[in-house]
Amino acid sequence: MDIFLKITIDDFIFYFSLITLSFAVIKTLINLVVWSKKMSKGALFFLAIFPIISIFPIPQQEIKKLRI
Repeated sequence: MDIFLKITIDDFIFYFSLITLSFAVIKTLINLVVWSKKMSKGALFFLAIFPIISIFPIPQQEIKKLRI
């Protein structure tokens, strides 16, 4: 029972908030999945592909055209 003497209120608050935040994130992700399944297939496809577009850099020639 030595372990209960070493736990402070700061430790308890930290772990309690960590667990609570983890559950909140999981609940939010579940809600996002349920919401996305109600969307049309085109919108879901767009949201899935859109982040991939940002991986490819813009060519230097196109950036020069924008500077005019």
